[in-house]
Amino acid sequence: FEDGDYALYLDLLANAAESIDRDPIAARDFSSITFAMDPSSVEYARKKIQAFRRKLSAELERRGAPGAVYQLTVQLYPATSTKTEK
Repeated sequence: FEDGDYALYLDLLANAAESIDRDPIAARDFSSITFAMDPSSVEYARKKIQAFRRKLSAELERRGAPGAVYQLTVQLYPATSTKTEK
């Protein structure tokens, strides 16, 4: 991470945590999945996530009249320790 990126991601995650208490369930979505994968597939997964984010935001911006700003964050990280270097 660049220093600015690190702080941004911490803020985004803090905002998401606050949304759990602040926003009604109908106005937000929190979901997760835990799965096994080959660590060499991380770059492939990053590209698929990027494409998904761009496609979804483009579709939603065209639906109706935008009346609010939303934040979508997606995290993919190892839940077990890996032998890769940081």
